[in-house]
Amino acid sequence: MKILLVDDENDFLKVLIRLLSSCGHKVETAENGAIAWEKFSQSAEMIDAIVTDINMPGLSGLELLSKIRKHNYEVPVIFMTGERELEYAIQALKFDAFDFLIKPFEAKQLTEVLKKLESIKIPADALQETFQVYEEKMQITIPSRTSLVPSVIKHLHVHFKSVLEIYKINHYKYALCLQEALLNGIIHGNLGISSDIKETSWQQFNNLIKEKEAIQEFADKKIFISCYLNQKAVECIIQDEGGGFNHQNLPNPNDPNSLLCSGRGILIIQQFMDEVIWNQAGNSIKMIKRRVR
Repeated sequence: MKILLVDDENDFLKVLIRLLSSCGHKVETAENGAIAWEKFSQSAEMIDAIVTDINMPGLSGLELLSKIRKHNYEVPVIFMTGERELEYAIQALKFDAFDFLIKPFEAKQLTEVLKKLESIKIPADALQETFQVYEEKMQITIPSRTSLVPSVIKHLHVHFKSVLEIYKINHYKYALCLQEALLNGIIHGNLGISSDIKETSWQQFNNLIKEKEAIQEFADKKIFISCYLNQKAVECIIQDEGGGFNHQNLPNPNDPNSLLCSGRGILIIQQFMDEVIWNQAGNSIKMIKRRVR
């Protein structure tokens, strides 16, 4: 992908340039939001994603995102923010940011976010014919294999992209929410792996996923996906066969401190969707995004 990288800290910018280049991405840089807007507006069709600091002198990251959306550009924007700026991360999600990272973050965290974007993003010419669907149902069942998630998300994304555009719903962000819910259902639900392990060691977390996926008892548990579109909204239910969790204890999604005590995936879902409903057991999530008229 071609990424526009925006940060006013030159040394940090150099580190990110090396990281992204080593992953095969093409990188364009800007020292602040004003320069980023100038570069982006001149070649918007060439930029696949923007990774920007949230707090910069002059034109801030939030102001840059607002400017981009006012001009009807859909480019995914990923924010970088410090812990003291968590309230801005909440605002960024409300302004339709794709994702965010809290500084200091590991290189793995940024590359994982970009991998998620790559698995969702498809070329514009992949969908030559648009179709209007006012009522449709789709059901998919998969075993607990994280390797299946990108292909399932891409299938759903291709299938529903044009409809979501008609409904004026950000299809990238919607696909990201489905992806986060699917991964949560597999990893935390069916495989029974705590997110606390990830906070301690990414390597240990990933190794444990592979170990449990190789055990038939866990891997054969199913994930059930049900999508329903009508004239008013798009609904998706994702249910796992795990033990569930106590969703009553989830923190307030509008509280910046919730970024530190709850999963980022759940927070992204809560901020983007118009309504999020868990069943009593906590192993089924219903996500509703209403059509913009």
